[in-house]
Amino acid sequence: MLRNKLIPTLLLLAAPVMAQAKTAATDSLRFTFLKTMEVGFDLGTNGVGAEAVLPVTDRLRVRAGVNYFPTFSIPMSFDLMSYAGVGDDPGQASGGNFDHLTEMIESFSGMKIDRTVDMNARATMVDFKFLVDFYPLRDNRHWYGTVGFYWGSSRIGKIENDITEAPSIMGVLIYNKMYDFFVEEKYWDEPLFSDTYIDPEVGDQMREKFMRYGRMGAHLGNFTDESPVKPGDPYMLNPAQDGTIRANMYVNSFKPYVGVGYNATVSADGRWNIGFDAGALFWGKPEILTNERYIHYKDGTVGYGNITDPDSGAEYGQYINIATDVSGISGKVGTYVDIAKVMHVFPVLNFRITYKLF
Repeated sequence: MLRNKLIPTLLLLAAPVMAQAKTAATDSLRFTFLKTMEVGFDLGTNGVGAEAVLPVTDRLRVRAGVNYFPTFSIPMSFDLMSYAGVGDDPGQASGGNFDHLTEMIESFSGMKIDRTVDMNARATMVDFKFLVDFYPLRDNRHWYGTVGFYWGSSRIGKIENDITEAPSIMGVLIYNKMYDFFVEEKYWDEPLFSDTYIDPEVGDQMREKFMRYGRMGAHLGNFTDESPVKPGDPYMLNPAQDGTIRANMYVNSFKPYVGVGYNATVSADGRWNIGFDAGALFWGKPEILTNERYIHYKDGTVGYGNITDPDSGAEYGQYINIATDVSGISGKVGTYVDIAKVMHVFPVLNFRITYKLF
């Protein structure tokens, strides 16, 4: 009987104490979360960034901000060549006919083209970041571990011809247009210009010459087993219809991050701090897509480039990914592609400086 009366009495007495403790805990958490705020700037392998830093507890804080990779150009170049494959013969990419090709282009259009096309590579990476720092050592407020993510642009870089190369690229477009016209024997039914038709005998002579000289483009390498085109065939990168030669590098938009860091106070009032971050950004398997797409023909064969006959029933497929579909790429382009193919994780190393607002 006494026990039955005692328990309700204790609960009644304890209720105000428990309520007060709960309120104190809530106030303490709120005060801890809002007691200070920092703004910071960083510079490192992932560009320049700005962030806001909010402590949650004495051993936990969150950081949110943006990182931007400044635009700068890395020069590189392609050599224009011809490709004279016929039927099942894959042919060879060659620079030996270049003088003949330039003579033909000049006779048709008056344009003179250079053998080498200068290109520029630029970064295009912009990301929002959300990171959580945890200080594992109770008596140490310098070292911390970090988990979080970056989220932003999937296109992180592009390669595009220099603007000064526009005449050469337009010359290539004109030459290849003429090549398709004669090699595909369109002169039998279609005018060359407006209402101007070609004498079939002249057309046959021109066709023989074009087939001997080949189509023009930049020889990047040869198709691999992962490509729908016959493995070993040369890949001749051709200009897009807008008169550019380009390639874009893509990764995942969502990029998890894991790392460690160190920070220290450098001012007497404790407002200025510096720090270092080192970690890994997991952005997936990179793709480097050119301006050209595969073409699937009605007979089951696969090519690439532009569909010249809209009534042929041919359909466009995916863009050509030179990171997986092409091998043997030479020069600076090949070096960068080889690095990109194995870089599924991007290393992050940066220097940070923060200022405590309050």
